[in-house]
This record gives sequence, C-alpha cells and structure tokens, in this order.
Amino acid sequence: MSETTPTRVAVQVGDVSASQLVIGDHNVIQTPDGARITIVPTGQGPVVRLRPVPFHRVPRLRAALLGRRAELALAAQVTADAPLQLYGPEGVGKTALLKAAAHAPVSAREGILFASARRRNLDEILLALYEQSWESDIPFVPSPAQVGGYLADRDALVVLDDCALDRQDLDTLLDTAPACRFLLGSAERSLLSLGRAQALDGLDETVGIALLERELARPLTPDEREAAGTVITRVDGHPQRLIEAAALVNDGVTDLAGLAGAPAGSSVRLNTDALSAGQRRLLTVLSLLDGAALGGEILAGAAGIPGGEHLLPQLEQRGWVKSASPRYRLIRPLPWESGPAGEDLTHGLLVNLIAFASADRVSPAEVRVEAEAIEAALDRAAAEGRWEEASLLARASETKLARSGAWVSWRRVLYAGLQATQATGDRGGQAHMLHQLGSLAATVGDRSAAVEQLTRALRLREQDGNASGAELTRYNLGQLIGEGGPPVNGGGQTPRGPGPWRPGRGFLLPGLIVLVVLIAAVAALRSSGSDPTPVHATGTPTNTTPVTSQPALTTSSHASAPTGSAVAGTPPPAPPAAVAIVSPRDGFTYQQGSTPPADYSCSAATTCQGPVDSGQPFASTPGAHTFTVTAKNRDGKVTTSTASYAVRPADTTPPTIVINSPKEGGVYTQGSTPTADYTCTDGGSGVATCQGPVGSGTPFDTSTPGRQTFTVTSTDNAGNPTSQVRTYTVVSPKLT
Repeated sequence: MSETTPTRVAVQVGDVSASQLVIGDHNVIQTPDGARITIVPTGQGPVVRLRPVPFHRVPRLRAALLGRRAELALAAQVTADAPLQLYGPEGVGKTALLKAAAHAPVSAREGILFASARRRNLDEILLALYEQSWESDIPFVPSPAQVGGYLADRDALVVLDDCALDRQDLDTLLDTAPACRFLLGSAERSLLSLGRAQALDGLDETVGIALLERELARPLTPDEREAAGTVITRVDGHPQRLIEAAALVNDGVTDLAGLAGAPAGSSVRLNTDALSAGQRRLLTVLSLLDGAALGGEILAGAAGIPGGEHLLPQLEQRGWVKSASPRYRLIRPLPWESGPAGEDLTHGLLVNLIAFASADRVSPAEVRVEAEAIEAALDRAAAEGRWEEASLLARASETKLARSGAWVSWRRVLYAGLQATQATGDRGGQAHMLHQLGSLAATVGDRSAAVEQLTRALRLREQDGNASGAELTRYNLGQLIGEGGPPVNGGGQTPRGPGPWRPGRGFLLPGLIVLVVLIAAVAALRSSGSDPTPVHATGTPTNTTPVTSQPALTTSSHASAPTGSAVAGTPPPAPPAAVAIVSPRDGFTYQQGSTPPADYSCSAATTCQGPVDSGQPFASTPGAHTFTVTAKNRDGKVTTSTASYAVRPADTTPPTIVINSPKEGGVYTQGSTPTADYTCTDGGSGVATCQGPVGSGTPFDTSTPGRQTFTVTSTDNAGNPTSQVRTYTVVSPKLT
C-alpha cells in the first residue's frame, strides 16, 4: 500500500462580517479578526415571538412499535407534576418507544417538543427547547440567566431521548419549565425527587417472535417458533440482540435452531466475517469518536471510500451502528485493535472534518449538526498529540458554530483550539482563541473571565503587531463597562428574557467593585497601549491582587447569585475563588513526549498554586497522574480543582509487517499478474507509512525472468522504522 502523506488543508473562513447573532444582551458580529460585541440598549433587542402552536417537533416513525402497551399507557399519564423516565441499556428500545409516544395524541395545550439530548448538557438542552418554541427575525440566543424566562409558562409535552443529566441538573430542568410534561429516555435512573422512573425490560416471547418475523420478512415455521422462543429467552428479549440474531440468519451464517442449540452461556455473536474491508474502515473511523455520531458522507470520506455511505444501513441492520439520521454512531466495541494496515484513519477523519467545516457551501447550521463529532475528533487529536490538525479543525469550525448560536459547543471547540495553539506555539492562534473565549464569556454574563481572556488576547496581539486584531479586542474590553452600541433592529421590544430566572443561573458579582476594577483596567489600556498585568498562576503561593480567569471546563458555567445586602460600612463577602485548568485536560491520555505545557489560572483569588507554574511542563512520566490547583479568595476560603490524566510510555517498538504475497521462494510465470498482499500493524502509536514497490492488492512485477526482491518498509507515528524482504523467481513460460 502506498505511503500515507500528511495532507495540508487550508482553512478558509471567508468574510463573515455580515453575520449577526444576538446572545443575551450583546450583538455579536463575526469578523476575520474575531467576534465584535456591542451591548444592546434596553428595549432595542430583537423581537422574539412564540412559534405557531401546537408545536409538533417529532421525528418520523420508521416502523410500527411492537408491544410496549403498558409503557405507552404510562407515557400517556405524564403530567407537569408527574414526569416519567424510561431507562435501560443501549438497544433495549427506548428511542422507538419515545417516538411512538410522541406520535400518540397529546393533551398538552402547546403540543410536543422532541429532542435528542445525547452528549448535551443542561444549557444545550434548554437552548434546544427555546429554539423549538421561539423565533425571531434576527438570530437571537438567550443568555443562561435569561433562557428560563422563555420556558416558564410553556405547556408542552417535552420528550428527551438519551438524556444523561444527573439528578441536580435534571431537577433544574424540570424547575425551569414547570408547566411542561417531561417524558425522558436514559441509560440510567436519575429521576428521584418526583414522578416515576421505570426500568425498560426486554420483549416477551410473543412480541419477540413478531420482531424476528419482521426482520426476516417471513413468518416462522412451527419448529422455528420453538427455537425462536429459546433465543428470546437467552437474550432476555432484548430487541437489538434479536435484530442481530435475524441478521445472522439472513446472512446465512446460521439458523434459529443453530442459535438455540448453542452452548449454554453463549450469546448471539455478530458475524465479523461478513464485513467487507470498506465496512471495517467505516466502523474503525466511528470507533475514534467515542460514541459521537457522524454524517454518512463525511464518514465515508474519512474511511477513504467516497460514496460508501450506502454501506451504513447494512451495518445498522447487523447491529454495529445506530442511525441518528443522517448520521451514524458506533454502538458496540470492535473486535479488532485498529484500522487497516497502512491507513491513518485518524488523520483521514480530521482532514475530512476540516474540509467540511471550512467549505463555503457548508452552512453554520450544517456544522452545528456535526458539533458532537467535531468535539470528539478534537478530543481524539489532543489525546494523540495531533496539535496542528486540532488547531486547524478548531479554527475551521469555531466561527460557524458561533454563527449558528451553539455557544456551548463553540466554547468547547475554542478551549480545544487554545490548547492546540499553545502546544504548537502559535501565538496568533492563541490570541484569536482567547479573544473569542473572552467575547463569548462577556455575552453569557461571565465578566471576570471575559476581562482576563481579552486582556491576554490583547497582549499577544500587540506583541505580534496585529493592529486590527488589537483594536477589535480593545473595543470588546470597552464594551464591558457599558458602552452600548446602536439599536439592533430599530427599537423592537423583547417580550421575554427578564433577567435571572433561576437562582444560581447567571454570573453576578457585586456591581460597584466590578465597575471600579473594569474602569481601571480599560483606563490603563487606553493610556498605555498595553493591558494591566494580571497575577499569573504559579507553582508557589502568591499574595497579590486578585487574578481573573475563564471558568473551569469541568464545572458549571453559572455561579450562584449573591443574596442579601451588605451592612453600611461593611465590605461584602468576597466571592469564592474559581480555578480554571485548561492543560492538562481532565480524563485525557497523552503520549510520552507530546504533553503540552500546563495552563491554569484563578479568578477572585489572592493565591493560585499548582504543582508547576502555568506555562511550564507538567509531569509526563508514564502512568496515571493528578494535577491539583488551589486558590484562596481574600477571605481565606480555599477552592481546589483537580485534573486527572494519564501518560502512555513512549513508543520504541517498530511496526509489524506481514507479506503474504509474493511468497518467500515463490516461482511466478513471466507476464502473469499475481497480486501483492501485505499489511503493516502497530499496537503503539499507530502506523504512519506502509509502502511497497506496488500497493497491496496490485499486481507485482513479473516482467523480467530471474531472481527478484519485494521490499516493504513501514514507520510508525513515533518514527520507528522497519522493513521486510521477500525473494521470488520469475521464469519464462517455456520453462513452466
């Protein structure tokens, strides 16, 4: 197989100066230098209106639901005071049941809202419900402090599939939309305080036989029905396993009697032999995304089989993937270690996502649909130390995510981009990511983080001589003290969004103190042309002025609002210190030698202490590690945040090459066309190159009689080389 050559992809974001989005109280325009934010004067925001009711945001049914009458009856009894959670393992039939319930008559006054909550947090779910029920002429996204005002009096049935919120966030969701009736599907139980949580069991024998007959497209014979009963019992009536059993029968691998007569304790096994090389590549690419779904066209391109998306329905029928139309996700571990020899599928995945996100023909809404795959691919790139590719993907996707209003995904991608640009030493890229993060923090009410991030961006842009970028960052900093801009749409009134709705949602600080600090910061910027120097996070305690920072990735983006008022002459209690650990990333595994420098900081703190100074290398010896940062506020209260990570040992083992053809000592007739067959595998860092005289599957040279050699060379991603040689003989036809 020919060598895999790293592909350079030019990221084209184009001129997006005409884009506009209002987030909370800020008008956001994306420019080539980043977001320009302007405070919207009171009463001059976008006109937001309720979508026509009754709502009917329901996915289509692929097939009629079999059985589940008792569960459907429970779903019909859902009220605002009695939500229902149906929980069970992957493939037990939650999605099919929820879709069927959504298509049943609904008594809720405003209809039904159906959404997939897979891999989405509370903020994203609330925004999804807002977007399904409200609209405006100018794109508008409420801030975290405002969104509850739009959902408070909605009266709809809300169906959430794959909802993985924990108990606290689930309670907050229910409290935010108290008039809605919630029907939830999840893998585990998290509804404890009210309503009912019902475990979803498998199908009984009668319904299981009906499912098998539907999948086999024929009625079962009496003998088959008896065998089917045994199979149904063996898999506990699990619908997905029954579908997989039918696929084995349809593929001719076995029959129902063979499945029923398998040894006790064995389970229905998927037929890996029936998978083509293309299907294996598709599955391997999906395995890189940690359960995230990816569009079929992008997936096929990443697997190196353009047009191969037609193979995906077959993989779904055989139980390997699940459709999130038009996307697919892997639903089971693969029985092989890595992809086809010589193919860097991670590289193919990243390159195809970069090309997709940066294409002019691809809209912000289309990029938003692939947000979970983009986030997962960035995680994969970071885990493997692919910083340049991660930087390109973050830059290609972040602007369109911003324009689509997906501010939570936008923030995740920006943090990944910041980590990647820090690892590559790209100062301009760091400045851009910091500018975007600070601008976003300002729009969602986190002024402390906004000042810190914009200040860092301004310093880098001034040092690099980026005059237009520095001017834009300086402008956004100025907006933080209330210098508003012109009306957004001629003075329309916003009917909702009346300030903080939920206690503990929204970032509020004592106003007078913040105003004084911000005025001083901006005054220093304007008078000196540089930014006020914040306290840097260090490996030893410091006792200086407070330092501000972005919120930690592993904590909620909302701080509790202060309650009560200070007694005259008594300073208010200090807000708790907050710790942000950008690097090392919590839960990541790094390759030894590829770890980026530490990056952490603290807000509202007088001390900020980590194992090493921010900007310095953190522990990179193989094994598990923890990185703990401790901060104190001015009242002496301590805040601690910890990131747990692991380091893989450096790869010093070269790849393994297996040459099946030509055979060692083989004899081939001159002019014949035997094909080469060789593979390269590597269980460490992965195969980077695998190259022979011709590609595997291509005829090798038999044009000249005599003794010939066939050499295959391979290098892994750690730079370890190896080679294998086969010697064969070509004879003229008259000698054979």
